[in-house]
Amino acid sequence: MQRITNVTVTRFEGPSNLCGQPFTGTLAEAEARLGEWASDIDHQCVDKCGFEIEMDGELAYTGRYELRQGDECSLMLHVARFLNWAKKDGHAVNAADLEHIGKVVAALAIA
Repeated sequence: MQRITNVTVTRFEGPSNLCGQPFTGTLAEAEARLGEWASDIDHQCVDKCGFEIEMDGELAYTGRYELRQGDECSLMLHVARFLNWAKKDGHAVNAADLEHIGKVVAALAIA
């Protein structure tokens, strides 16, 4: 099984001094950084972030994360929810992509 080697999170919205500065670390460190950022958000706001997941040193998954105050800040749950959505009928996601996303979820679950 492949393993998560790095996760990079970048804040796109919010205080300008926190935006556009990628943070790279372990899954736990990246989720902790998301949690720190979430604590600064107004209750009614959503700040967009980007994230990249590396598995065995290679880029495996990129996505967007809508950060809300009080959010659980779990990238594994976020990617798993996307996978569940993508598996439903009518979504244009091919079988190879679904299999790959499933491998990313499995690696996140044990990281």
